[in-house]
Amino acid sequence: MNTFDSLEPGTSGSNHLETLHASFRRATKVSLNCPLCGGSKMSAIANSDRHDLGLRIVLCRRCAMAMLSPRPDAVWFDQFYRNYFWPLYVGSRFTDLHDMYVRDRCAERSHQIWDAIEPILNFSPKNYLDIGCGQGAMLAEFRSRYPDSACDGVEPSVDAAEYCFTRHGFRIKTQAWDSLSVRDLPGPFELVTMIHVLEHVLNPVDVLARAVQRLSDLGFIYVEVPDLLSDRWSGKDFFHIAHVSYFHETALRNLFLRCGLEVVAVVRGAAEVWPWAIGFVGRKSSTIPYRSEEVPVAPRDFKNRVKQHLESRDINRVPASFRLRRNLPWFVSPRKVARFLLKHIRLPNEI
Repeated sequence: MNTFDSLEPGTSGSNHLETLHASFRRATKVSLNCPLCGGSKMSAIANSDRHDLGLRIVLCRRCAMAMLSPRPDAVWFDQFYRNYFWPLYVGSRFTDLHDMYVRDRCAERSHQIWDAIEPILNFSPKNYLDIGCGQGAMLAEFRSRYPDSACDGVEPSVDAAEYCFTRHGFRIKTQAWDSLSVRDLPGPFELVTMIHVLEHVLNPVDVLARAVQRLSDLGFIYVEVPDLLSDRWSGKDFFHIAHVSYFHETALRNLFLRCGLEVVAVVRGAAEVWPWAIGFVGRKSSTIPYRSEEVPVAPRDFKNRVKQHLESRDINRVPASFRLRRNLPWFVSPRKVARFLLKHIRLPNEI
């Protein structure tokens, strides 16, 4: 998923980071129930992040889905993508969209993803939809492999859509995926892909369910996201404000159940630039989608497994003994501060 705005290429992100901090502090934030199972009980698993915003990543105690909570509302995130995404995530690394396409290895990684999923599909799709198609590399690779098939894409960024047309000749839809009606993008499609999209959206169940509605009865869907439990990432940069959901194999399976999909195959690290990614190839299930209360309960030791994994990833979390169970940092409570000082600071015997 690439979401840009028309900001000057190469803009320094330092000033934007300062204003992002101020905007995030002012934003009204809401604690969330789990989008998969509706659970309301959460455990904090990380509070370090790429931009030092003080993000709180929590794990649902019922199904083990991880997410950012509390978080700002949809209006704030619209402003974030409009004002901050380019300078902080893209503009500080690349001069323009063409430079990004080349140096971020868009064509190469799309080729590698297709190499991973094509043997699993084992058929030639007559039509294809890429949701969050960015600069069109997945579409271009599809056309090179299936020149007689139709393809379409959806991308909220006008800049990326213009580049997609200039470079590849594709006229893609430039709207948010969840705002498109069936008339805008009728389908059904024999193949749908969502490459690094669901970690960005505020309601992953709704977004994936809409994609399934455009899938033909015998069609396939490929979903790829960062894997929280992969051992191929390290450091606090894994957590950042553009990602509001953090998946692992269990959470992704539950998401497929909620959307009426069965898992055909699991793909890990399909693209060399994303070795920490996990992808599912799926198709429509013969059973109806699970309701939230039907989502399986995670094993009791799963939370500890996640915490142990994060400790091995060196994300510089505040030690567990310093954290409150309520939604406040430990240093906000005067009582906790007093206990900490009495326990850890010793006065000299003589003055």
